Amino acid sequence: PMLLLDVATGDVRATIDADECNLEQPEFSHDGRWVASMAWACTSEIAELMLWDTTTGDLVVRIPDLCCERTAIAFSPDGRTIAVGAPQGTPGIQLVEVTSGRGLGLFTVPD
Repeated sequence: PMLLLDVATGDVRATIDADECNLEQPEFSHDGRWVASMAWACTSEIAELMLWDTTTGDLVVRIPDLCCERTAIAFSPDGRTIAVGAPQGTPGIQLVEVTSGRGLGLFTVPD
């Protein structure tokens, strides 16, 4: 599990439970409302992007079948979009709408 702590008090604000084996690259939105992470299943090379509400610890969006290793996650300044980056030579940078998980575009990374 991932514990979200109140920095001032050290109290646990929320616990994020995921059944996946590995949660990697957690990234918080600029306002602290969301945390996104890549999740790797124990038996798969396919990653999922998972997004949680930091106040409740509830899973809000799960985007399966992101092929390949992902190297970066970043929120837009307004917190409405997530960019998920991939290594050079793979599909590229995928933009995802936070609240719906809808893909907004894919940009190829040139060699």
